[in-house]
Amino acid sequence: GFYAWKTKAHSVLQWAYNFGHVFDQKFKGDEDTGYIGVVNTAKKPLPSISYESAREGFDDYKYVDLLWRMITLADRKGGDAKQSGEKAKNNCYEVLKTFGLRFQYSGLKPRREGLDYPQPTAAYDMHRFKIAREIMNLQKLLDMNEVYKTEVVRPEPFDMP
Repeated sequence: GFYAWKTKAHSVLQWAYNFGHVFDQKFKGDEDTGYIGVVNTAKKPLPSISYESAREGFDDYKYVDLLWRMITLADRKGGDAKQSGEKAKNNCYEVLKTFGLRFQYSGLKPRREGLDYPQPTAAYDMHRFKIAREIMNLQKLLDMNEVYKTEVVRPEPFDMP
């Protein structure tokens, strides 16, 4: 989600949700199916790790977008809101700069020099914490009804640090 927001992606296309087969206890995970979605078991669909990761990515995108709406409105409001918005913008840039524009799927083997690959899970959690903290700080200064009506003024990918 962070990379998608930074690059101004507007949608994600997954070509398959699942096989539609029922797998038994021998099922080993996504590497066997090549699909991002779920595995149909006899009792219920079972989300895969990659599917849950994609869902987290959608949430990351929405939270960065919300923060940027808040930054946009704070800039217009001026005063304390503008100062807090600048701080939030700098912290958001700190997160986004860790996602280079040469990102590649981690399954690409062998890894190629000069390309960016996914970060460890703990790094994503820290990014989420930083974004959430800035949202909560700005929430104290802004009317959320105004925030949701604010059109996001996003920087171009090459204009970000």
